[in-house]
Amino acid sequence: MAIITRSPESKTYHTMQKKRASAIVTGTALLLLVACSKPDLPAAPLGERPVLQQLADGYELVAEQLPVSPRKLPPAERRKFLETVFREAGFDYNATLTSAAAGALDPANQHHRDLVELLVLPTVGISQDDIAGFYSTEELAAIQAIEMTMR
Repeated sequence: MAIITRSPESKTYHTMQKKRASAIVTGTALLLLVACSKPDLPAAPLGERPVLQQLADGYELVAEQLPVSPRKLPPAERRKFLETVFREAGFDYNATLTSAAAGALDPANQHHRDLVELLVLPTVGISQDDIAGFYSTEELAAIQAIEMTMR
């Protein structure tokens, strides 16, 4: 029985390589399509106790998977943690940040204060320059607006 090998110069080898590359491109395109077709999550509504409970449940669920307390994570990792918490609860962190900044936050409302505390968790204890490393200009403006309202 003879063993047939394909050398890089053979026509069959190049055809197989093209098919393999085509399959990879098709697979990647399919993954991107699935990721992009995923519906956008809404912002978490302000001042609703059930929403805060959903976020608390998401926080606990995601925190259990971490080797350290979420507050001990580096700031950029805290942000990723919160994005996951909000997604787990069925909301979008960035949309909630923007909505809270544009919304009618009431510093006297405990539910508003609780949501804001969660939203700004990644910024606690770090400088504005460090915050700028993992927030966009629009997000920074939203954080500043929230902090000014809640003072």
